[in-house]
Amino acid sequence: MKRKIQIILAACMAVMLMTACGEDDETLGTEYQDPTNNFIPNPSANDDTSVLRREFKEKYGSYLLFTDTLQHYQIGIDVNGDPKYFTELLNILYAVGQSLPLTDTQKYTYFTDIEEQRKVVDYMDLYILNHITGKLRPFSWFLAKTIEVRNNRGEINRPFAACGQRTIVVSLGQALRLSESGKKTLATRILNTIIGQLAQNNSSAFTDFFAISGALYSRSMSVPEGTTRNEYLYQNGFISPASSSPNFYFPSQKDDLQAYSLIVISYTDERIENTYGQYPLVMNKIKMMREVLTKLGYVF
Repeated sequence: MKRKIQIILAACMAVMLMTACGEDDETLGTEYQDPTNNFIPNPSANDDTSVLRREFKEKYGSYLLFTDTLQHYQIGIDVNGDPKYFTELLNILYAVGQSLPLTDTQKYTYFTDIEEQRKVVDYMDLYILNHITGKLRPFSWFLAKTIEVRNNRGEINRPFAACGQRTIVVSLGQALRLSESGKKTLATRILNTIIGQLAQNNSSAFTDFFAISGALYSRSMSVPEGTTRNEYLYQNGFISPASSSPNFYFPSQKDDLQAYSLIVISYTDERIENTYGQYPLVMNKIKMMREVLTKLGYVF
């Protein structure tokens, strides 16, 4: 008898819950969709931007975005009779295996004019995309006018580019008004940012590179008498500055990787030889950095 009463009560509760949901909220039926679909223009869309995005995917193998809104559709009606929407935004602060501040916020401005969109795609084609192939090629590119990241202290950072789990977002507002030399300089800065972050994402490929200075990373350093700090760093295979707080420490693996990726991308062979030629460990790490990046898909 007790068992029957429990079953009846459970059934009544279920009916009440379903009734309450029906009174307070009307939900539209939705079906599962492949998340990849959110990066692809609607098959029926034949506007110029959709055509440009399809052509980009066919040519480069990555999806093309001009906005960080992946989905925005009505999912029901609330208790006041107003429509409710589901919106999915592209989050560049999230990366697999990495915990980043949830208080950081991202803000973008967009290219909405088709002629501007075509120009920034041409810029990417000429200065950026020919360098990034293979494993370095992202799932998608998001071409924005500006990127703004604000932390919980209200500090604002405006990076040239940022790498997320599903995209690389590039700030290209300047590209439309720069001279030829200015465009090349901007491309170097963008590539430095991208490759530094992608190298971090593929850090397992740099095992031999790290082994050269492995015992010293983030260790306290004591500069010998008669030797400058930079000289001592170069002798031990480091080209990034020592950190201090208040004692001096050798650079971390992350700082080391970023410093070398910047050098191999932006320095000529002549400049490298003139600056670091007398430091065998530095020259060896530069050689190894180039080899690994080439294997990963970077084209020098």
